[in-house]
Amino acid sequence: RDGQKVIRWTTESLGTAAYNALPTDIDIAIVDVRDLVDKPGNTSALVREKIDRALELLRSGERVVVCCDYGMSRSNAIAAGVISQELGVSLSEATRKVMDATGEKDIKVEMIGAVRQALDSKKKRTKIEERRRVLMTGGGGFLGRSLSKMLKNSMDIFVPSREEINLVTDLVALDLYVHENKIDSVIHLANPRIYTSNQAVGAMLVMMRNVLDVCRNHDLKLYYLSGWEVFSGYCSQELLADEDLSPQAKGPYGEAKLLAEIMLKQFKRNFGLRYCLIRSGPIFGHGSDRPKFIYNFWEKAKKGETIHPHKYINGHPTLDILCLEDLNDALQILVENDADGVFHIGSGKAISTYEIAEAVIDLAGIPNKIECREIHEYTPNIIMNTGKIYSQFDWTPMRSFSESLKTNLKSS
Repeated sequence: RDGQKVIRWTTESLGTAAYNALPTDIDIAIVDVRDLVDKPGNTSALVREKIDRALELLRSGERVVVCCDYGMSRSNAIAAGVISQELGVSLSEATRKVMDATGEKDIKVEMIGAVRQALDSKKKRTKIEERRRVLMTGGGGFLGRSLSKMLKNSMDIFVPSREEINLVTDLVALDLYVHENKIDSVIHLANPRIYTSNQAVGAMLVMMRNVLDVCRNHDLKLYYLSGWEVFSGYCSQELLADEDLSPQAKGPYGEAKLLAEIMLKQFKRNFGLRYCLIRSGPIFGHGSDRPKFIYNFWEKAKKGETIHPHKYINGHPTLDILCLEDLNDALQILVENDADGVFHIGSGKAISTYEIAEAVIDLAGIPNKIECREIHEYTPNIIMNTGKIYSQFDWTPMRSFSESLKTNLKSS
């Protein structure tokens, strides 16, 4: 076995490796970091001791290899700290250099945070920024684009693209971005592009976990947009859902949102995470093709084709459809007022898919038939109770769904 292939060299004289994979016939000095934990809790003194030991060996002319159990996280984080000190570059730059050299993306942000704290322990931290600096995930979507325009007058909004940061794979890149841009809050809107598959459940939870890790690592406030789907497992004629109603999800998307909420609350219990959880009804507005059934109805109506709304065991499904502009107003109020806890956002009114089919036919002005498709299942028929946000912030929906329907369908 060639020892040089086991070691991933970050510079000519500094490498990382898994401790038990190292051969004994190679002339190197080992810095063993297995006594660090690959999670929160490492003291700055111990982390600094590892970095200083590696620097001491390098300056004496040794070739140094930093080793942990797998050569993935602890070793590479310490190596980044060593490079930062040796080359006089920022820890962010050093971390990128390590990742480029090793191809390792699974460095724990807790370890990078511990190294950063160890290197900065003698520096006095001062708060310079007066305006809030907010990172928005999913900012390129129809909701993010409009919301960022509203918020930019009162705070600095940072919207990295999917190409800059992939929330599923680029945890370290996200952590470095937050540090370099002095972010103090995160608005998490991002979802997988296809969000109703089983695979999307995993992707959504990985995204959420990565955002939570970074928020905890930097003590950031998190605003998370969930939805009515966490109540999709209920069966009712009309259920008014307030913030105290226990979630009961059904289907991949609702279950993923519920699991993300559980993770969020677990971080609150374990780490004191500050958050605002917003659950909205289905969103309808300019720039979106959702709810998809509305646009499917519209295409059929324009062609004079028969429209087929569903009819469940407990009747026609009804939805509490929220206009995009009203959701944006609510989100702006919650973010600007630094709101905490759970808030429900909706129109407060239920409209059936059958009624929407009739409205779409009227807009098309072409005679159409409506024939219902029988579905052997139950529909939840959820209406969001907005009493809490009204009582605390005097928010109430202002837009008419019928007018929004007319405006958006006519322009599509």
